[in-house]
Amino acid sequence: MTSIPARRRPADLLVLGTLLTGAVVVLVCFRQSGGAMPAVLALSVLSVAEWAVVLMALRRADRITAEIARRQIGYEHTAAALALDLRDELALLHRELARVAAQTAIAASAPRVG
Repeated sequence: MTSIPARRRPADLLVLGTLLTGAVVVLVCFRQSGGAMPAVLALSVLSVAEWAVVLMALRRADRITAEIARRQIGYEHTAAALALDLRDELALLHRELARVAAQTAIAASAPRVG
């Protein structure tokens, strides 16, 4: 799990700015109007909370996508290394098979004693 960076990200600043702006707007509206203020306040809070959740989900999706990409790159490197190892092993087996075939041909063509 990665740690949360100490500095603020632009999305965090956007959420903070939205919350502060919403608070100022609500305070100004609260002083100017009387009766409809609780409904406006509730809708404002829900709207800000919704945007905060959307931004957090987007940030999480970005982190997950980056992690998947890093793992995919790691898998590709591992697969390439395994393919090279397999190629080397097959070349070694081919040489050994040629050596055994040559020895078998020599042994088959040698005169038998006895």
